[in-house]
Amino acid sequence: RPSAILARALLRVMLDPQRYGEWLHEEVFQPVVTVIATETVKRCVKETNAVSIAELFAPFGGRYRQVPVTYHCLDKPVHLANTSFRFVDADLASQSSAAQAEKVTTWMVESSSPKNPQEAQRVPAPWFEQWRCALVRSLQWSEHEGLDQPTAALLVVSSKEKDPVFLLEQLLHSSNMPPLCSQGVLDPVPGRTAVLLHDLADPESPDDAVLSGNFEEVRTRFAPHPCLVLRINSGASALQKVQTLYQPFVDARGPPPPPSESSSPLGNHLTERDLDAIADVAREVIVRSAIPWMTQQLHQLDAQVSQKRKGLGNQLRYLLRKPREDFAKPGAHHDDVYPLQTTEGQMRLAGDLAFHLRDYETALGFYRHVVSDFKQDKSWKHAAGAAEMIGICGYLARLPQSDWERPMEHAYEYYTKADAGRHAMRTVALHLAMVSDEKEAVGRLMKVNANLSDTGGLRSAMILEQAAQLYRRAGQHRKAAFYMVLSGHNYNKIGIKRLALYCYSTVMSTHAPKQWFHIVDHIHFTMARQAFGLGHLSNSLSHFVELLNSFVAKHRSIQADRENTYLKEFQFVVKTWLEKRSGGDEAVDLLIPAIAPEVSVLLPSDLLQQLHEIKDEFVPTMSWETLGEKLVALSQDDRLELQWRSRQDRSVFDTLERVAAVDSEIHVELKLTNPMRVKLELHKARLGGELDGETGGVEFPDETIILAPLETKSLRLRAIPRQRGLLHIQRVSWSLFDLVQCHRPLKLTGRRLRSTQEQRASCMYSVDKRLHLKVRTQVPVVRAWLEGWPTEPQLSGELRDVVLVIHGGSAVHVATSHPSFLSFDLTADGTMRKQGDIVVVDQMEEGAESERRVPATLRACTLGRHAVRLCVLAVQDVGEARQSRQWVTLEQHITVSPSLACRVSLSPSLQTGRRIYSVTMENQSEEAVWIDSVRLSGSSTLKECVETEAHRIETGRQVHLLYYGEEEMEDCMKPRDRERTLVVGWRTSVRGTIHAPVVEERSSACPLAMQLIAPDTVALSPDLTVPVTIHLRNVTEEDVHFFFIASASDFMWLGCERSETLCMPAGTSHIVTLQAYFPFAGVFNLNRFRFVTSGGTATENQVAFVFPYEKLIHISST
Repeated sequence: RPSAILARALLRVMLDPQRYGEWLHEEVFQPVVTVIATETVKRCVKETNAVSIAELFAPFGGRYRQVPVTYHCLDKPVHLANTSFRFVDADLASQSSAAQAEKVTTWMVESSSPKNPQEAQRVPAPWFEQWRCALVRSLQWSEHEGLDQPTAALLVVSSKEKDPVFLLEQLLHSSNMPPLCSQGVLDPVPGRTAVLLHDLADPESPDDAVLSGNFEEVRTRFAPHPCLVLRINSGASALQKVQTLYQPFVDARGPPPPPSESSSPLGNHLTERDLDAIADVAREVIVRSAIPWMTQQLHQLDAQVSQKRKGLGNQLRYLLRKPREDFAKPGAHHDDVYPLQTTEGQMRLAGDLAFHLRDYETALGFYRHVVSDFKQDKSWKHAAGAAEMIGICGYLARLPQSDWERPMEHAYEYYTKADAGRHAMRTVALHLAMVSDEKEAVGRLMKVNANLSDTGGLRSAMILEQAAQLYRRAGQHRKAAFYMVLSGHNYNKIGIKRLALYCYSTVMSTHAPKQWFHIVDHIHFTMARQAFGLGHLSNSLSHFVELLNSFVAKHRSIQADRENTYLKEFQFVVKTWLEKRSGGDEAVDLLIPAIAPEVSVLLPSDLLQQLHEIKDEFVPTMSWETLGEKLVALSQDDRLELQWRSRQDRSVFDTLERVAAVDSEIHVELKLTNPMRVKLELHKARLGGELDGETGGVEFPDETIILAPLETKSLRLRAIPRQRGLLHIQRVSWSLFDLVQCHRPLKLTGRRLRSTQEQRASCMYSVDKRLHLKVRTQVPVVRAWLEGWPTEPQLSGELRDVVLVIHGGSAVHVATSHPSFLSFDLTADGTMRKQGDIVVVDQMEEGAESERRVPATLRACTLGRHAVRLCVLAVQDVGEARQSRQWVTLEQHITVSPSLACRVSLSPSLQTGRRIYSVTMENQSEEAVWIDSVRLSGSSTLKECVETEAHRIETGRQVHLLYYGEEEMEDCMKPRDRERTLVVGWRTSVRGTIHAPVVEERSSACPLAMQLIAPDTVALSPDLTVPVTIHLRNVTEEDVHFFFIASASDFMWLGCERSETLCMPAGTSHIVTLQAYFPFAGVFNLNRFRFVTSGGTATENQVAFVFPYEKLIHISST
């Protein structure tokens, strides 16, 4: 869980009292053993083992092997499973200057910085631990504290030196002790141990007899101090284990000097037996010399302090104590010290010895007593040191938080007053390792960063980084990222590029999910530059790739010059990277330009096919499967091929693998998008893949592509198989700016599988085989297209000549979804014929021209939008009664607008052998229409009953014309004639025909005779009405009851259209006058009356009659 992870990280940074004490005694404050050696010893060890004499013993102060000890601290028994001591050269037992400390600290931090910023780092980071240790080491041998009191002096004399007893007596002189001992701050007489160093690798070393004699003399003269013989360098060369053991202690010196040719390997000639011998000597020094001296000295100091501070007189004297004059002087408190002869110095040293002996309550008592004296003397540095130890001992003694947190804060304030910035920083670092609230810890760090000046900049960078870590553990990730970026900037300023790179990389997980594009871009760009400066070309390249790839998924505004800068620096990094790799063809995982997920694979038969997505659901479309079934019985592959062409459904490619011919061009259509405001040049753009698992056998031609800023372009790349097999197109590649090699895989995801519960739960997808093609040798290669197809809307009945062009010699069968729209002319070529609605084109002979043209006439007679489809099946025999098929599908859209509306009715004429065709035509187009001809389908042209001028119909106007045909009445009445269609030829700027069905009027013998009287010709005028007189006569010998109905569709009768029921005796007449209204010009038949007769009553046995003759009237337009 996240809370558990944060808790574990917190325990590694903020230590509980037990682990805090272990860390302090092992790495921060260790008892000191001073190593004093002759110049011969120093030189020999340095030349032979490449370490100093103190470094020779350094790993054995409780690290290489545990040193258990048991002692009594002021009558309190103490047992430690391991104790840690620090061995120090007496010559180097002085405090480093600020400049030297800064140099060593910077080198140690930079050395421990991560080589790969992407690797996960433990908490706390190694470089922070190195910085903290370097800070503590640089403040050792401070004059205001006794933590570095030498507990033992290790006197080392070489066995090859003459008179070792005399040399040891010289080494015993107090001038050889550290400077603070000579100044009286520390005790100059610690426990002493004499060591006679015998170098087995030195040819000048004496034999065992001489060594034994010298050792006995030393032990006799040096008693009661321990005396030991140390034999080393029994090996022939350096061991890796020895070098690993000594390396951390050598690194603590600081930057190593340039290696010389005469320098020996680290730990040369030392063996594991030598290490055990050195460990035994170190243990003897600690157990028999250092620990006894510390306990004895603590007893003495406690007795001296008690003598001076206990009792009523001493307490009164202490209460009346005055501040020391030398500390009261302005500026004097920085350099003056409390000698060991003073009570304050004794109490401070007693507290430090009790601390080293792990008696925190005793140490706490000494520190609390002496801190008030220091404050009274205004010795702020001494007071700060005592307060610091009060806080540490209080925490280790598990006192309440206020009892140890307040003294740590006071220590920081006192160090600040004493102008001891490095000591104040040490206090904050020690306080930071105690378990406390993260926000309060951040506040302390920010306080230090604001109050203390930092000339080098490393301290500020460390503080900001630790503040970021604390904010992250507190759950404030935005603040953590902010301070981590500031830390990276500081690292960059002081030249520690790797840590700057690490800081930037850690904030990416915070900023990237929040879509803070500008921040992420800036960090990636900065990290790329930092990595390039460090020589991490691969890392720099990856950051540039992340930066540029982010443009694919973002929609934001960035200036073009900045994007241009990104690309130029990216190209420079790639160029350098390729040069380092000897110019190898290395691909970069760059996602620009973006490739759309829609990928189409087009065979030669598909290239001229116009695939239009029909969005209007009211456009009728016949499926390709239905058309294919008209041509041949469909196999499973045929059906899948036609299904894909009908719906473009990718589920078809779960099983369908299309077939291509050898040496044919296979086109893969891609859509590339340039997301940047900079022009992109793609050189050598080509496909990539395998044919039967091998890269040979297929050719991938390359192309050059130029993408303008923010341009989206469709392109087609080719693959040409040269042999049969299974072709798998896998990728597309190009060289960006002819420099950056990019390989982009073409991985098509199939349909989502939902059949089983496992598929639904795990988001499983089928395999899309669109890029898998079967390459065969005997495949009919046919292409087809339509020439002359109109692109603009057509008028109903408009005639247009089109040509179906078929390229290829195979036999071809053609079916169309609209056979009424297309009429193929197959008379000119004997190889073409028609079988029902199917057009068959036979296979051509070898050597004949491979292109065949099938003329056709396009006549769209149905209004609306139409998708006209042609399904072409090419067939080639491959032997053994098997055929190889190729499908070509063509789809064209056409919009049909209204042109001429026509209504036709047929009635017999009084003249023998004639029929009257009453034709009403309305111009519904946007242009004037001329009538060229009127004929029956399959017959000759009809004649007008009344000759008029040429017929021109304006837009929205109607005209009525009467035509007759010269045919016998008996033929006219045959059923087949009643099914005929009238064909009207018209023209505007184009020509066309309208086909109208003929509706025949049926009539029976009528008992009445009728005569119509009306003028033959009348000029058209507004509101024109013409009087029509009807003379009726009963021609039977009985009375006739009847009424008549006046009806007309092309003109109107004014008044009542139905008369009253009349009774006409035999032989009588009746006259009726009606008014006819004509809205437009033309020739009209006035005989549009229907008579209804009945028997004796008005409603009995009703029979309808019409008179089979015409009364024509010509309404002229002029």
